[in-house]
Amino acid sequence: MGDLIQAENDSPRTENEIIGQSFPEISSKSLVGRVVTLPDALKGKIVLVCIAFIRSVQSMIGSWVHPFGREFGKDSMFTVYEVPMIISNDVPLDLEEISG
Repeated sequence: MGDLIQAENDSPRTENEIIGQSFPEISSKSLVGRVVTLPDALKGKIVLVCIAFIRSVQSMIGSWVHPFGREFGKDSMFTVYEVPMIISNDVPLDLEEISG
């Protein structure tokens, strides 16, 4: 059995119950001003989606992004999305898209 994963106000689930679930729809503006909707923008691409809830995880995100970039960076279908879920002055930060 997989490790228990529990969201706040949610019953515990195992990772096996989460695998195969649809990625929730998220729409935001990219840093270049383009509106991006996930998961639609992910179709047919090699994608790493990093979702940050606190600023201090940037080095952890880098620990995934850099190896992914080395492995897939030359592929035109490679994209990394950093989705900050951090609120600054009650305004959500923009989604960052890093393409290969």
